[in-house]
Amino acid sequence: MLRRTYKTLRKAVPAIDKLRAAAAWRPFVAAPNDGLLVPFGGTALRVFGDADDPYYASAPAQMATQGRVCSVLRACLPREGAPVVLDVGANIGLATMAMAVTAPRPTRLLAVEPSPRNLAHLRRNLAANGLERVEVVAAAAGAEPGVLAFHEAGYGAGSHLVSGHHLADGAMPAVEVPVETLDRVVSSRGLERLDFVKIDVEGFEPDVLAGGAGAIERFRPVVYMEFNSWTLIAYRNLNPREFLEDLVRRFPHVLAFGRTGELEPVSGQHGMLGFLHRNLVEH
Repeated sequence: MLRRTYKTLRKAVPAIDKLRAAAAWRPFVAAPNDGLLVPFGGTALRVFGDADDPYYASAPAQMATQGRVCSVLRACLPREGAPVVLDVGANIGLATMAMAVTAPRPTRLLAVEPSPRNLAHLRRNLAANGLERVEVVAAAAGAEPGVLAFHEAGYGAGSHLVSGHHLADGAMPAVEVPVETLDRVVSSRGLERLDFVKIDVEGFEPDVLAGGAGAIERFRPVVYMEFNSWTLIAYRNLNPREFLEDLVRRFPHVLAFGRTGELEPVSGQHGMLGFLHRNLVEH
């Protein structure tokens, strides 16, 4: 099964460039009160956000990059039943909407986002595009339930939790947000399956995995996750090498996108050294 999934993923990667090429030439329209009309997957999505947020201003370009996660999603989702997909760190919903457009209709999709500012835009974006079937979880995902400080950055995609390990702890303006574990999100909603989890939480990915260890072990979903060494170091004071070694121990297969978009296994000393060099030096 895993070997077939890996082969399917390798075949799916060329579709990324086709999606980008298809989206690149299509126009988008900006209007002061009507948001942006952003093309994706043969349709135009209406996207709202803060006018002074550079991430929102670049929504057309940001949406074009969602072709990669959607190619992996399309390749990995089982065709039977009603798959369950989690978007952890949904922000204003670009990846959420792209996955909702891509996934077959029976798919149940949950978007996890703690930022009060982003949550307002996320809910509005889902409603504006007829995607109310996406369930919004208004919380951060962490290692344990509770409350944590959250910094809402001017560049919306850089918003993140603030812990005592943060390099600028004490100097970061922050609001308090609730924290849930993925295990509690799954159990409280009676989910009987979990097929795909996308995680992009600015250095707190290890906390998300720790709080979802039970669900991941039980359901063995595909996990699509950002590996950002800078945020791991600056925001969590974590060693990227140790986190990578933990991933290789935790999961039977770890793959990363290579220089030209191909999927490469990350395992053994050679694979981990190569990945860390690309992540820390080349990019």
